[in-house]
Amino acid sequence: MASRLINIDFDQKLVRLTPENVSPGVNNWYTVLVGKNGIGKSRLLSSIAQIGIVTEDYSKVIAVSTSPFDKFPSPRNRSNNTAKANYRYVGMRSEGIYQSSNSVSLISSAAKGLLEKLSSEDGTHNLTAVFDSLNFRPVADFILKPGYLRGSREAYDTSRVEGTSLAIELRRLEREHSIEVDERYFDLLENLHYGRLLEVLDAMVTVNKILTTRKAIELRADFSISTLTFGEFQAGRSIILAVLVLLEVGLMRLMDFTLEKFGFGPLSLKKASSGEQCLLVLILGIAGHIDDNSLILIDEPEISLHPRWQEEFMELLTSSFASYQNCQFIIATHSPQIIARLRGHGCYIASLSRGELYDAEEFHDKSADFQLAELFDAPGIMNEYISRLAFNLLAKVKHSKEVTASSQAELSRLLQFKEQLEESDPVKELIISVAMLCEHYAAN
Repeated sequence: MASRLINIDFDQKLVRLTPENVSPGVNNWYTVLVGKNGIGKSRLLSSIAQIGIVTEDYSKVIAVSTSPFDKFPSPRNRSNNTAKANYRYVGMRSEGIYQSSNSVSLISSAAKGLLEKLSSEDGTHNLTAVFDSLNFRPVADFILKPGYLRGSREAYDTSRVEGTSLAIELRRLEREHSIEVDERYFDLLENLHYGRLLEVLDAMVTVNKILTTRKAIELRADFSISTLTFGEFQAGRSIILAVLVLLEVGLMRLMDFTLEKFGFGPLSLKKASSGEQCLLVLILGIAGHIDDNSLILIDEPEISLHPRWQEEFMELLTSSFASYQNCQFIIATHSPQIIARLRGHGCYIASLSRGELYDAEEFHDKSADFQLAELFDAPGIMNEYISRLAFNLLAKVKHSKEVTASSQAELSRLLQFKEQLEESDPVKELIISVAMLCEHYAAN
């Protein structure tokens, strides 16, 4: 059964996300959250994520952010270091004792999703459309490095965990497979429950068989045929699952992730521009986890994106995942460009400042100044849309020499805008002049 979040209680207010009755035949729903800084858009997304995780009404809850300061829940259960069953996080927070850079953590979270998709029984047939939308071939190269391998030449010492089941397993690992685990990871391993520990140690054994001479793992994925290879050999599902286990607990690091762009060739995401990096990670991060009936939460996708990419983002998002059914996307943004191209059945804009829900068609292809004034309540300096309204009313009243009911309504709207303008803004002076003119003709 499809799930759809219609509204949510937040900060003692009811926030509407979609109408109660929607048009038949809508595959997916898209709601963009707008409002002034500090009103709580990111906190609202976090609250929605918590609801989705707890209720388990969705096949997946996917939280996506390219900000290092996102407020999404942790992807792991703190009590036993296991992943939350239906929750996936794509973002900059890293796992493990090595703190990766923000960009590497971001890329790694997306790469994990694509590997997870390869391991699923459903296959990766829907990913081809996503890569086509991005203008990339449906292939990717992964270079991964086990961080747990001991590099020291000194004698291997497990005395720190002597008398524990971990010490027994570590000695077995060394004796039977010549794997010595870096002592810095002993605490992490000790905190795993025994079943998870055995799963991690088995993953180390599996991965050890495909290590290169550089103690790295080099894998090539072809998503068009759902295969993963290392060298000339095909990597079975057991290898993919082993890599995922080690990535999940923070024992393996992604060193590089390369795609093939049509007309360009190989592109390392680590070397891509910040904008291209963020755009690819946003879309591929979702693609790696999404199923039918998923809830996708995206916080400020405009970060690092060129204005042109901001304009194209919603079209890219809707086209990339059009083959999925009953998914709900909720996006928080400060960008009028994000909203400008939002259109179609099932697309809405929720203003937290005003407590209103709008059909996206009302704002489609409107100018940035229109969006800033009418939707974001932040018109900025010398807003051309407000200037045009003021000049039009000025000309109308001068010509008719009277103030009609419609003119009075237009003036009231301008006076509301005036309160949001800076004192030094010439548009504020213009509105004052229009008000004086209207007052003059209204008195006669």
